[in-house]
Amino acid sequence: MEQEQYVYKNREDKMTKNRGFDPSFLENDYSIPFPVLNDRTGETALNGGEIFPYTHFSIVMNEQRKLALYCAHNIDLNNHNNVKRCKDCWHFDQRIGVSNQVGNDLYRGEHDL
Repeated sequence: MEQEQYVYKNREDKMTKNRGFDPSFLENDYSIPFPVLNDRTGETALNGGEIFPYTHFSIVMNEQRKLALYCAHNIDLNNHNNVKRCKDCWHFDQRIGVSNQVGNDLYRGEHDL
């Protein structure tokens, strides 16, 4: 199947509303900033280390490997909810670009890194 078929083309508006990782999640006394990339690591980061926000986490992509360079997330175990999800339902994020991501074929063992 062509990779383009896995792109969420109608989710762009929803994705831009995500706030992502909150450095003040643990209150102001315990602020946790995003990592600062050194020169060598920064050279491998997509778009100079652009942070892509999702619902409760944010990622910085490795341009060469097409995987997350790092992920920062907020988890409150006191507010844990079970959410029904589809099994192995991975989709491309238009903000990152299909050519900068691996797809379902990796998770099915059909992709060489």
